[in-house]
Amino acid sequence: MAKSVARSVIRTDARLLADERPGGASSFITDTEANRLIDVRTAELYDKLLKARGHEYYADDEAIAIVAGTSRYNLPSDFYELLSFTLEWGTTNHEELDPYEFGERSSYVGVGWSQGGPKGYRLRAAQIEILPTPTSPVTGRLQYIPAFTDFSGDSATFDGVNGWERWIALAVAIDFRIVNKLPYNDLAQQQAAMDERIEELAAQRDAGHPARVRNVYPEGRARRFS
Repeated sequence: MAKSVARSVIRTDARLLADERPGGASSFITDTEANRLIDVRTAELYDKLLKARGHEYYADDEAIAIVAGTSRYNLPSDFYELLSFTLEWGTTNHEELDPYEFGERSSYVGVGWSQGGPKGYRLRAAQIEILPTPTSPVTGRLQYIPAFTDFSGDSATFDGVNGWERWIALAVAIDFRIVNKLPYNDLAQQQAAMDERIEELAAQRDAGHPARVRNVYPEGRARRFS
């Protein structure tokens, strides 16, 4: 079962693995310095889990109120990667949009806005642009990956999914050893074993429903999902 682990626990584990105890403000590597290493290494693990299909685990969604006359809308403040963008015309009438290439923008000039008609989106810095410019309201639904944010305190937690937060403790312990100019091959071997475990097991989270090829929808027809 997935569980969340506090920063203080990760820091304690890292000091134990590196034999760098008891820690605290008077230690060679202070808690403040250790916390910074934990932030950096946790962000690194987060990317590893996303690459190993963990995006399905960490995914979030947000509704955007599409209004007439506006083509650009702000992305969520914690936006990291986009999974899909869907227009919800009704409870069971959804239209998933495809991204358009920058050079294709002119092809939407003069095109009318209609349900099921030609349209697309493109990410523009911290915004999403929808073309053609909407002329009627509809709810847009972003499925996205939130960015990792640094721990806000010792009680703040990270969801290690299946115990993978140990990777963070190992990585930080290696950093401790490097700072102390001590060998760390034993820790690196354990970390490499965890890397292999992440790659092998994360892809099997939904093993009963493996990825499949979906038929391409006919040209100009909207894709609808109930």
